[in-house]
Amino acid sequence: MVFDKSIGVYFQVNHVGKLLLEGLIDGKSRNELVEKLEETFALEKPNAENDVDEFLSMLREAGIV
Repeated sequence: MVFDKSIGVYFQVNHVGKLLLEGLIDGKSRNELVEKLEETFALEKPNAENDVDEFLSMLREAGIV
């Protein structure tokens, strides 16, 4: 679960979301996050790109990034 106390928003993430959040905290770029998903979950690049883009979009909609 992720909670942003500055705006009072929280949401739950799965293991992919957790990996992406950890990458963002570490300052990873979008492309680095895509590569991490490809390596970790044996995803094809288009699928990994879609997952990263959807996750980043969700964070933007929630006002977190």
